Amino acid sequence: MAYTIKERLENELREIRDAGLYKEERVIVSPQGAHIKVGKDDVICMCANNYLGLSSDPELIQAAHKTLDEHGLGMSSVRFICGTQDIHRELERKMSAFLGTEDTILFPSCLDANAGVFEAVLGSEDVIIADRLIHASLVDGIRLCAAEYDTFKHMNMRHLEKKRHEILQMSLLKPKIAILDETDSGLDVDGIDSGTVGVAHTDTLLAMSKLVRAGNISGPGIPPDIAHEHTDHVGQYGRRKTSNNCLECNWPKHSGVNKKVHN
Repeated sequence: MAYTIKERLENELREIRDAGLYKEERVIVSPQGAHIKVGKDDVICMCANNYLGLSSDPELIQAAHKTLDEHGLGMSSVRFICGTQDIHRELERKMSAFLGTEDTILFPSCLDANAGVFEAVLGSEDVIIADRLIHASLVDGIRLCAAEYDTFKHMNMRHLEKKRHEILQMSLLKPKIAILDETDSGLDVDGIDSGTVGVAHTDTLLAMSKLVRAGNISGPGIPPDIAHEHTDHVGQYGRRKTSNNCLECNWPKHSGVNKKVHN
């Protein structure tokens, strides 16, 4: 008996529900924050990326209202077609000054950035060596580009060296990129403290850089996966103290590798 696509999808959804794996969407009827309202229930939110409580910050909300009055609601198309607004470039310049970089490009989300960057800067002559625990959006972005792709065991220098050696044996003198897992460059979504992990693995980051660049291979650098860090919140190079006396900052500068790491 032949099944239609609709019947097959209904069967798959039924199997997912029966296995207890179906995810129901929560409808939030309040501003995002530590305490939110879902339907009629008051609950504690522990799954958002609202680390600094900015989603419902009164000062930001007031600034957003003012900006809507002055600049309207969006560009009505992509930046490549419509151009950009002065406030976008102003934010990029301020981000560059904060991070100590030559320039900054804004994307609507990290997912969009990961989908666009690899395809733009890497070609068929390139090779990417990535930590096996990088974010799924990075994997999707890598698949969109023409570069060769390989992985190494999570934070395993010996395995990375093995992969580098294999590529050298193939005489592929190409640029290389090694991507760190987000949980070791700072905040761990599984609960490891973000104030110590990123700093603790700085030596590992530099070791990766040296390994990948060894053997007369040129490379664009080591971009760490720090999607959840929001330009970070550790060290003495921050702009203000948080409630727990921790300083927001640029973690590569705090770790002394700001000239060697590409954010």
